[in-house]
Amino acid sequence: MSLVTYYFNAHSDAWLTNPNNMDDGNTGTYAESATSDPDLQTETANTCAGTNLGKITKVEIRAFIACGENVTNDRQDCHLIPRFNGSNGDTHDLGDTPYNPSWQAYIDITSDTNAPATWGWSDVVTLDVMLDTFGQRKGTAKCSRVDIRVTYDAYVDAGLRIKAGSGVITVACQTLATHKLRFRSGATTYGVVLGTPGDSADSGLRIYDGADVKAIFKIS
Repeated sequence: MSLVTYYFNAHSDAWLTNPNNMDDGNTGTYAESATSDPDLQTETANTCAGTNLGKITKVEIRAFIACGENVTNDRQDCHLIPRFNGSNGDTHDLGDTPYNPSWQAYIDITSDTNAPATWGWSDVVTLDVMLDTFGQRKGTAKCSRVDIRVTYDAYVDAGLRIKAGSGVITVACQTLATHKLRFRSGATTYGVVLGTPGDSADSGLRIYDGADVKAIFKIS
């Protein structure tokens, strides 16, 4: 398994003070919520370019947050709510914001309500997250950054190529012997990665796997 982390870098709905500070990737600067009413900031873009690195197995989010006042109890609460193509996922309660700025635990959103049945890298690109204060207790909430962590099975270059016009495509493979289309190179059995036609990793070559027409995936 491999891991890659991205962060959100743009927003629409905004917290009261310095909302851009939630987008700059710097945990030393903060956006700060209002105190009088519930406050919402929606993070609408992130640093994932959509490059297909492999088969996604898990997607998680977390926030670097703090309480705006030094209070010992009854501090401001926050929710993290992912949005998938405009539809809300589950509401994840972060609880009381800590006085000492810190990362909160990663939240697994892979199987949230309205999450993709099978995640692709374009789904990571289009993922939005709402950071919502509630309870309106003492002080404000601060947030400097919201991260996305993706766990995936990485594709490898096993030396298999496809001629495509004047170019050459590198076929995506994995060192798994359970693939329906596989080959042996030296002592290693590689599986050719098959997926949904039209995916960003689609090589343009098709194969019938006994049930469906699949695209042979490419690395480049």
